[in-house]
Amino acid sequence: MREKIGKFKIGDLVRLSAYGLRTDQNEGVCAEDIGMVIRLDMVNHRYPIAVQWIGEGKQLNRATQFFFRELKLVKK
Repeated sequence: MREKIGKFKIGDLVRLSAYGLRTDQNEGVCAEDIGMVIRLDMVNHRYPIAVQWIGEGKQLNRATQFFFRELKLVKK
């Protein structure tokens, strides 16, 4: 496991980026939903960032694995 992937580390609060909102596989996550990075896993090279979502979302079956370009940090 790695400590950091791009600008993301475990414990960071994130939202979907504009790119992430446009992709079909992320349609279950609302733009207002906030998630926490829970794992950085280089075994899954395509989507190494695991996120636990907080919020209702559009549906129960929400994506949990992301590429760094699909996420942005929540401003403090």
